[in-house]
Amino acid sequence: MITRKELRQQALDALSGKWTMPVLATLIYIAITAVPRILTNLGKPPYLFEPVTNAILITTGFILLIFLLPLEYGFGVSFLRFCKGNTLTVKEMFDASFGDYAKAFVRAFVTSFFVFLWTLLLIVPGFIKALAYSMTFFISDEHPEWTTLQCIDESERMMKGHKWELFLLILSFIGWFLLALLSLGIGFLWLRPYIHVTKAKFYEQLKLENCDEII
Repeated sequence: MITRKELRQQALDALSGKWTMPVLATLIYIAITAVPRILTNLGKPPYLFEPVTNAILITTGFILLIFLLPLEYGFGVSFLRFCKGNTLTVKEMFDASFGDYAKAFVRAFVTSFFVFLWTLLLIVPGFIKALAYSMTFFISDEHPEWTTLQCIDESERMMKGHKWELFLLILSFIGWFLLALLSLGIGFLWLRPYIHVTKAKFYEQLKLENCDEII
């Protein structure tokens, strides 16, 4: 596996001169996914509205969270496609999310549900499994004919012996994370594409190391 510095540099090279659309896609993704959380929080104590309205807000928020699960899937895979030379546009993100809504929903729901079940045991096992399943969306995009469980199993196989590497790679962005916070959150519009492209580059490197096996 190449170094973390080299992976981050590859990501920066891929984004060089092409930041506008990834940043715009990130802005729209954050704005859309914030809506259900805002509605849900408005209905929680201290209550701002009467009980019926609060219940409606919370219910609507949860429904939207479920409906928007495919957007999480599409947002992730669109960066892999970007690394392969595709132009990352808002349309590309929505096509990846809702072009095959059922597949995107099932992939996102099952993966999140499995991580949640492991988290019920302890936080650490849940975090480890989140790392193990982290390549599921990428694998799914490259192998749409595979079932969700096949994609999850392949992600676990690929990440065997590499979970610590991915953890350290993510941790290496801590300085940028702090700078993004100091910018009142605006910096995350650039940081998230940077991280997602780096993760996609990590996946591409894993494939090279597993080229002697069927992926």
